Amino acid sequence: MNYNDHNWKKFLENKNAEIQRLNNAYEKNQKDNNVEIIKGRATLKDSHTVVVNNKEYTTKHILVAVGGCPIIPNIEGREHIITSDDAFFLEKLPKNVIIVGGGYIATEFACIFNGFGCEVTLILRGKTILSSFDEDIRAKLTDELKKNGINIRYQTEVERIEKSSDDSFRVKFKQDK
Repeated sequence: MNYNDHNWKKFLENKNAEIQRLNNAYEKNQKDNNVEIIKGRATLKDSHTVVVNNKEYTTKHILVAVGGCPIIPNIEGREHIITSDDAFFLEKLPKNVIIVGGGYIATEFACIFNGFGCEVTLILRGKTILSSFDEDIRAKLTDELKKNGINIRYQTEVERIEKSSDDSFRVKFKQDK
């Protein structure tokens, strides 16, 4: 694969345009179905009442779309960690990437960064990626990840992250004592 064919800046521009397009389509779909969209911080008062931005709304059905949040471990050097929410806002593509996690989001990001020519290491606490998936799928995907040059470390935990004087980072693992 010729990694020069991949343009990180163009990728980010396309990503932003696609997110905007999807958000507009979702909102239009909701409005076309007479769903009122209220954006803000919400609390449920009872099973039919929600309070958003200090205003109460009462309705038969309440849909709260909260999304998910990545978890940053409480380790030394955690200020150097970026999450999947931050990764596509990097102005410059890193040469090396360490991704902690074995779920589908971590696996997707490992493939994305690998596709852009980054050296990628996937850190798993457990013995396999995608632990809730079919065993044959996990085995085939693991083989493909390795064939494409993604390094996988099993049963490994990050102990700390150190920033060097040249602005590079060194990751220490609990097993590296």
